[in-house]
Amino acid sequence: MATPNGLVVPNIKNVQSLLILEVYFTMYEQLKSLLQSEGVQIIISTDCHNLSVGANMMAASGAGATTTMFTNPLWVVKTRLQV
Repeated sequence: MATPNGLVVPNIKNVQSLLILEVYFTMYEQLKSLLQSEGVQIIISTDCHNLSVGANMMAASGAGATTTMFTNPLWVVKTRLQV
């Protein structure tokens, strides 16, 4: 979005979407790495580089919960400022 002066102003919705994706995929990769470590051999399939479906679901659920906990307060502030 550009102003009449020609300055480009980022859309707040795009910034929030990028923040959500950043938090989600960072946590997803961290949780996958944690599940692939030595201590969690039970839920890993026979190939040590591929996680089982259950382990991927656990990593995705954890990443989604973390993303919600970190980004929900930002959405609340944004909504209250709009009112």
